[in-house]
Amino acid sequence: MNLSVRAKIVLITFVVILISLVANTIYSSSYFVEEYSKAIQSKSFIEGGVLANNLEKMLKFGIELENLLGFEKQCKNLVDDHEDISFAMVIGMDGKIIFHNDPSKHGKTLTDPKVFEAIKSKGGTTEIHSIESEKFYISFIPVNVGYERHVATVMVGVPLSFIEQKTGSLVLNSILVAGLSMVVAISLLVIVIFVWVTKPLKRLVSIIHYIRKSGDLRKKVEFVSGDEIGQLAYAFNQMITDLKVSQEKLKGYSEDLEKKVAERTKEVEKSKNMLEGKVDELERFSKMTVGRELKMVELKKKLRESENRVRELENQLKEMGGKTGET
Repeated sequence: MNLSVRAKIVLITFVVILISLVANTIYSSSYFVEEYSKAIQSKSFIEGGVLANNLEKMLKFGIELENLLGFEKQCKNLVDDHEDISFAMVIGMDGKIIFHNDPSKHGKTLTDPKVFEAIKSKGGTTEIHSIESEKFYISFIPVNVGYERHVATVMVGVPLSFIEQKTGSLVLNSILVAGLSMVVAISLLVIVIFVWVTKPLKRLVSIIHYIRKSGDLRKKVEFVSGDEIGQLAYAFNQMITDLKVSQEKLKGYSEDLEKKVAERTKEVEKSKNMLEGKVDELERFSKMTVGRELKMVELKKKLRESENRVRELENQLKEMGGKTGET
């Protein structure tokens, strides 16, 4: 798969931004869940503390806890005024519900040993417990008469589902904002890359194609930036200038060589003509010499024949002289 430089940069940036946003969303979500849970716990504990403080003020008048009237209304108002609080109750040391925001819960007894143990604790605490198959952050605030008499405990519960819903909404909003931010960032990046990278490179490539087709080395790349693209354009212009100088030198060398070749050709032609003349003279001389040699051979042959005849005549004369003497 062949990708352009712009596509590669955008893809790398997209991956980096995506990883950063995912990591940031995960971290932000976990941090928000933790901090929001702490805030909810603190809020429920404070509201429960206010409820316990009001109850302690009433008990200071010597009224028995079971004889108080209308306190369940305060529990109901607490739940109605805060959407994150699911229930508020006052429970006796035996686990029996004395006041509850829901009147139908009055008189019931909590049997969960962990909840019962938290009720007995003299120090306030916030713990996670399940009530009727639903998990809650429950704040336990002791109600004391005097300094040591622990007579009841205020319980304020915030459902974990409420926190999960809020954090889920936050995560969704974070993802939407992150996605929108990423789209905007990528769009801006594409525009910036087009203006600062793609456009100058396209201009450079178009000039390269023009020079390759036309052979015109007078064309230059105009650049104003001092970044890597500007340096590339400057280097290209320098290369074109050097190439033009080299081409002119090569042209000069070629013309010089053609001139020398022409001069040398003339000299060769002249030498050739001279040689041809010499060759003609040699041929004529050779013909003459060969003719003389043939005549000399014939003369020698005739001379040898004459000598042989003379010898034959001498021999004949000698023979004739011998015969005459005998006679």
